[in-house]
Amino acid sequence: MSNHLPPKILNPSRRTTHGTHWYQETQDVHKHVFAALNALDGSRKTRERNNAKFLSFYENVDTYIPGVIRPIQDAFHSKLTYNVIKSCIDAAASKIAKNKPKPEFITNNADYRLKRKATNLTQYIEGVFYDNNVYDLAQDAFIDAGITGTGVLQVWSDGERIRYDRVDIDEITVDDYEGVYRKPKQLFHTRRVFRDTLLERFRDDPKATEAIHKAASVDKVYDSVADLIEVTEAWYLPNRAKDGVYGGRYVVAIENYTLLDEEYTKSYFPFVFFRWNNRRKSFYGQGLAEELTPIQLKIARLVQHIDRNMRHTGLRVFLPYGSEINPNHLVDERNPITTFDPISGPPVVATYPAVAQEVYRWLEQLKRDAFEQTGINQMTAFAQKAPGIDSGVALQTLADTQTERFMLVGQRWENFFLEIARITIDLSRDLYAGNKGLVIKSASNGFLTHVAWKDADLDDDHYQMQVFPVSSFASSPAAKLQQTIDMLKMGVLSKRRALQLLGQTPDIKEFITSETASLARVQKCLELMKYDAEYTPPDIYMDHEEAIEEATAEINRCIIENVEEDNIQLIRNFIDQCQALMEDANPPTEPPPGNDLPPQAQPEPLPTTDMLPIGAP
Repeated sequence: MSNHLPPKILNPSRRTTHGTHWYQETQDVHKHVFAALNALDGSRKTRERNNAKFLSFYENVDTYIPGVIRPIQDAFHSKLTYNVIKSCIDAAASKIAKNKPKPEFITNNADYRLKRKATNLTQYIEGVFYDNNVYDLAQDAFIDAGITGTGVLQVWSDGERIRYDRVDIDEITVDDYEGVYRKPKQLFHTRRVFRDTLLERFRDDPKATEAIHKAASVDKVYDSVADLIEVTEAWYLPNRAKDGVYGGRYVVAIENYTLLDEEYTKSYFPFVFFRWNNRRKSFYGQGLAEELTPIQLKIARLVQHIDRNMRHTGLRVFLPYGSEINPNHLVDERNPITTFDPISGPPVVATYPAVAQEVYRWLEQLKRDAFEQTGINQMTAFAQKAPGIDSGVALQTLADTQTERFMLVGQRWENFFLEIARITIDLSRDLYAGNKGLVIKSASNGFLTHVAWKDADLDDDHYQMQVFPVSSFASSPAAKLQQTIDMLKMGVLSKRRALQLLGQTPDIKEFITSETASLARVQKCLELMKYDAEYTPPDIYMDHEEAIEEATAEINRCIIENVEEDNIQLIRNFIDQCQALMEDANPPTEPPPGNDLPPQAQPEPLPTTDMLPIGAP
């Protein structure tokens, strides 16, 4: 049976037997939006309660969710002595979220113009990410996913630049039936906004400002001194046909007024979701806190049991029957008194283990189970080095082995940044339509450059987007140094190329920048000749052998990428001038004086005879 519905059912103007949906209504849309939210309120409240419980575990607080009238407390109404949930989530974040995936754009042919645009687009996205602290926000979203199952970033445009915001998953509402395949058609975002912020945004709409003034503040319901208003944004994705898109809708509503109602043509919501673990039939993910809650409860009960017994110190007093000792003089709430026969005799004080050794072994086993279920080595979680693992290569190999457990989570982490980049590109095209001077700052080869969007914009069918780590080398300086030395010994890298790879190490960066300045200058000259037909002749301050080697390799790349012959000829001229400078610097040696005279005759040997021995007087 086909999963595609007939067009008449997909038509948003069609009224169902259950009435009109909010995206079909034309009047009092805000009432229909809040009616839809009320219909989904049951499942939303359940998720909020569960998320509050998991968050209280992670942050180790008795209560959470400030402003809620009936606060949610953890299972024991006290702080956790050993918080394995926080330890595992933080350890997973230090293993995965420390990586900063970098979207790369690969062109589908060898045309050098497209390659340059792809390079510019890579630098543009990198500049936007760093300009907006996307990696820091993404790390927060990663921890959110570990706690509640789903982390969210919102990508939007304010008309001048791209912006990114971390969003609490409790603010997002999706119909459970729509979210079975994680591809819902409609989505609601409910949040609390300052009244002044709304008034500033809709200051040109008198009816909207009047409604904002009349809207109830959330401090009437929650314990808050801020003048906040509950605002709901609702999206309905459009349908696509041969003649375009239709039926999409975007609404901003408060309880008593529809602030904004317009057509929505994007094929995506302005949110990017990262899930720790995908549920089989739910839009919302499953977090690490939920997986570890059973173990955390057992550990907490066991720790309480050990603590209670340790406070009794394992001491007990045995008092004989009929003794004249007043038990009240020996009473201790921690050390009970037990009477026994015989009739007479002194009191007996006995000690015993407060907690059996099996209890401690069971506690350690539960801790190991928690880390093993997460996929983290217990020593890694507490930044401990395994004995015998000392070299940089061994440390990197161990880290790679432990990372295998997070392969699926790591792939979702990389796809998270790919989706952020896709939305960023689409919104940048919209920004460029109204701002032809759209430029972003980006760091390239240790220099700050400005990348214009017009030089980076590529049609979607001209590139394929892939994600790579910031560096394929090891993250630790020791392992990275060892890898570079090995490649240098094999002859794969020259000395200065190896220095370039090590140039990001802070303590030797200044030295390496000086040592590789000549190579960086040659590469800059070749880039200008290749792309801009701008010739920069070599001079005596360059390493000419290195420049000839780089230029020769660049000519071969230019031929493959169909660069114009005039541009290639500039590089050939560059090589010729480098060779001429080398010859001027090393003229042929002059022959020693006198070498132009004819060779002198050698004296003939003395005659010999049998009658007179040679050397005789």
